[in-house]
Amino acid sequence: GMVPALGCMALLYRGQYKREFWLLIVVVGAGLWYWSDMQSSRYTEDATTDSSAAARPVLWTVGLNIASDHPWLGVGHDAFLELSPEYANTVDDTLLERADAKNVLGKYTPHNDLLNIWLSWGFFALLIYAALTIVICKNFFVTFSAAGDPLLQGLALGGLAAMIGFQTNSLFHNFLDSTLTFWIRAGFSLVLLKLGPRTPAARIPEPEPQLPVLVRNQKGEWEECAV
Repeated sequence: GMVPALGCMALLYRGQYKREFWLLIVVVGAGLWYWSDMQSSRYTEDATTDSSAAARPVLWTVGLNIASDHPWLGVGHDAFLELSPEYANTVDDTLLERADAKNVLGKYTPHNDLLNIWLSWGFFALLIYAALTIVICKNFFVTFSAAGDPLLQGLALGGLAAMIGFQTNSLFHNFLDSTLTFWIRAGFSLVLLKLGPRTPAARIPEPEPQLPVLVRNQKGEWEECAV
């Protein structure tokens, strides 16, 4: 989640330290990759050697199959643990044998929040969750674009990056049971939106004053006449 979050900040940031910010991202990214490779971290392993990476395709396949069988209302929250072993025969044997991934069925939830929401409460719940996410990101972006205060801009940009990082992580982990952070970000986006500048109401132009015109009357005298 850190990579897309920092990428979002780098693309939107227009301050005087833009080049330094990009350089920092490159240095930190290269350092993390080098450290992970040198330490033989699991982040440099693939699904053939790492059990966690091997388990995800199995969980996602089963989750997608359950959601396809119950697309509109779902099967209820936490029902995945009970139903997933019954769907083992729908997963390719190659995926099941990788790092003994077949043992995760019945023990772990789908490790993908979008999939978990769909199979738990149905397609309309998934649409509502996606719409809320889009609205929260929009609030942060509108505040960032309209704010003239650097502090408010920084808070909005950080909130947008945090939301993108949160949603990216939720595609690979189970954040559904810790949705408090989701609602905190939602509230924070509304607060920043209220603190940001508002578009002033359109001013109604005042009527232009009428200039008097001198005309000659029947007596040959000059008098003022409004037009």
